[in-house]
Amino acid sequence: RMEIDRNVQKKLLTSKHVITPSTRVHRLPHNSSKPKNCNCPRSKCIKLYCECFQAGKFCSAECCCKKCKNTEKDNGPGGDRTRAIQNIMSRNPYAFQKEKQLFEKLNPDLVGVNCRCVKSQCLKLYCDCFQSGKICGEHCMCVDCLNTEKESGEDGKRTIARSLCLLRKPHAFKKKVKVVGSGCSCKNSRCLKKYCACFDAGLSCSSKCSCYKCENVAPRKMKEKVSI
Repeated sequence: RMEIDRNVQKKLLTSKHVITPSTRVHRLPHNSSKPKNCNCPRSKCIKLYCECFQAGKFCSAECCCKKCKNTEKDNGPGGDRTRAIQNIMSRNPYAFQKEKQLFEKLNPDLVGVNCRCVKSQCLKLYCDCFQSGKICGEHCMCVDCLNTEKESGEDGKRTIARSLCLLRKPHAFKKKVKVVGSGCSCKNSRCLKKYCACFDAGLSCSSKCSCYKCENVAPRKMKEKVSI
């Protein structure tokens, strides 16, 4: 019997239709025709484990959820969905970061233009869309947004907000270019990651930097960059 079991096991492992521990399982492509629908029974679809809510989308008729609050009706001021987003963002500002990184990877031309503003109505410079001079789009996860085409007219709130920003700061909407060697301000990376301007340029940190617990002090050459 042991010999038979071994033969069966061998056949299973060599079969093309069996997933073994070494088999790589691929997710559905982003543009797959199969929709991503949830079936939340108790969370009302306002928890991060709801696929629709986590992706920044409203639940649809294809979803099998119960007592859903992830709807356009609950997205207004004081709505359950709005309050849920505010609570999550107050605890973890990067709660939706995974979805953002996926979007940026698939849409490199739109990097930085998919905001998740909660209280500013997307009329402050820390809104990626507003600061880049673009209106918010369907991939944004913002609440009560006024950075829209409707508010871009002569007397629109977006137009007024832009005028006020330019009045206080004339170069507010100009793209800032980081000058290599002007110093970094890293806090958690010890200046050993590629997002440290000095490390990425192959330079050791200097007195111009305001970094914390820096370990990028050894002389380094441009051609000796280390990818971490």
